Amino acid sequence: MNELKYSVFKDVVKKDDGVDRWIVENIVRKVSIRVSWVLVRYFKISNPNLVTLIGFFIGISGLFFIGLGGKIFTSLGVFLIIIWFFSDHVDGEIARFTNNQSLRGRFFDNVVDQTILSLLIAFSTIWVFWNISEVYVLLIGFTSTVFFLLNRLLTGLRAENLLKSGFSEYKSPVNELEDQNKNKNIVHKVGIKISRIYIFLIGSPTMISAFSFSLIFDTFFYRKFQFFGFEINVTFLLISVYLLMVPFYITLLYGYYLDFHEKEN
Repeated sequence: MNELKYSVFKDVVKKDDGVDRWIVENIVRKVSIRVSWVLVRYFKISNPNLVTLIGFFIGISGLFFIGLGGKIFTSLGVFLIIIWFFSDHVDGEIARFTNNQSLRGRFFDNVVDQTILSLLIAFSTIWVFWNISEVYVLLIGFTSTVFFLLNRLLTGLRAENLLKSGFSEYKSPVNELEDQNKNKNIVHKVGIKISRIYIFLIGSPTMISAFSFSLIFDTFFYRKFQFFGFEINVTFLLISVYLLMVPFYITLLYGYYLDFHEKEN
C-alpha cells in the first residue's frame, strides 16, 4: 500500500457519471481525492463509515459554532462545515478504492447528509436571530427547515412504496418525468422544471456554497437592509429562498400521487 501511486488511485476512484456539478468536479474532487489517497496510503484507512462518522461530528461541531454567532465562532463553524463537505466525498472515494461499498454505508451517508443540510438551515436561522431579533426570522427559518425535511421524507416514502409494490428500479422525479414521453404536455414540462430547481436547491454543493458565502459576508461585511419595513440580511434572504420547499412539497405530493396512479394502471 505504501507504493500506491496517486495517479493509480485517482483512476480507480474518480466518477464519470456526469452527475457531479462544476464546483465538485473542478474544485472539491481535486482536493478530496488527494486527501483520500493520503488516508489510504499513509494511515491505512479502509473503512469509509469511519470517515463518515468523523465527518458527521465535524459537521455538527460546525453547526454548533455557527449557532453561537460572532466572527470567530462563525468563521470556525463555516470552516468545519466545508471540511465536512469535503469529507462527504472522501468516504465514497475510499469505499470505491477498497471495494467496500455497501447499502449500510450509503444509508449512513445519506442520513448524515440530510441531517447536516437540514440543520444548516436551522442553525443559520439562529445566527440571523442573534442579529435580527424578530419573530418573523424564527417563523421563516422554522418553516423552511420543516418543509426541507418533509420533502426529503416524501421522497423516501415514495421510494419505499415503490419497492414494496415490486418496482425494483428507482428513478428520481426528474428521470421519471422525462421517461414519460407520452402526454408530454405543459404540466409535465413544468413538473420537470420544478423538479430540477428542487434538486438544485437541496444539493449539498448548492447549500454549502451559498450558506458559507452568506454567513461570511454578513459576518465581516454586515449590512442590514430594509425591505417593506422588515430588517433583512443576505443569510436571511437565502433562508427565505428555502420557503420554496412549501410549494415544492405540494407539487411533489401531487406528482407522486399521479405517478402511483399511472403505475397502477
